Formats: sequence, structure tokens, C-alpha cells
Amino acid sequence: MSESPTPPARSSRAGLILLAVVVALGAWLILGNRPGPRATAPAAPAQAATRAVTYQVTGAGTNRASLTYTNKTGDTEQKADTRLPWTIIIDVKPGAFAYVSAQNAGGSGSVTCVILVDGVEVSRATGDGGYQIGTCKATVK
Repeated sequence: MSESPTPPARSSRAGLILLAVVVALGAWLILGNRPGPRATAPAAPAQAATRAVTYQVTGAGTNRASLTYTNKTGDTEQKADTRLPWTIIIDVKPGAFAYVSAQNAGGSGSVTCVILVDGVEVSRATGDGGYQIGTCKATVK
């Protein structure tokens, strides 16, 4: 009797495939699911530091002026018939708009406004003559 070769059993082939899947899954669980460096969300930008803005108004030959300026919240304030010299310091964030104007309340003389940011002059203007206006403005950096 001659022996004919027997084909491999289907269950052996299915077993090998199942074994390969189990090994691959095990490798993924062990190697691919390990704690390690993970992508993190970008850090939030740092809170902007505030800047000290100083408004100064002085007079030469006059001691009174009507003032208009931007306050720390960005709103406009007015002060009529203000005695000079006048100074105010406010804290604002970079990017804020700083503004002060002074109108000479007298018939002669001059008024000068100055804006300083952290002690550094960034704007200066003079209204020369009675009832003239000096206007200073700057964007805080």
C-alpha cells in the first residue's frame, strides 16, 4: 500500500493564525501601552504683567486746567478746573491705550502733559497760550 501524504489539518493553520494574533496583541499591550512621554497641551500664556502709567500735567503761567484721561479700566474720565501740577499713576496691561489731554483754563500761559510707562517718558505735548490744549497718547508696551 502506498501512503499518500496527508494535507495539513485546517485546525493547525487556524491555531497558528490565532497564536500570531495573540502574540501581536500581547506585544502591543506590553510595549505599546506602557506609560511614557505623552503629548501635552501647550501651556497657557503667562498672565501679562501690569505696567505703571503716570500722567503728569504742569502749567507755566497758569495753575489750572481741564483734564481728560483714560483710567485703569480703559474708560474716559474728566476733571474740570484742576489745580496744577497734577499727577496720577494707574496700573494697566500691555496693549492698553494711554491718553491725557489738558486744556489751559487761563487766558495766558501754557500746559504740558506727559505720559510715562514704568518711569520712561513715552509722550509729551504742550498747549501754548490761553485755553490751548496739550494732548498726549501712547499704546502701552
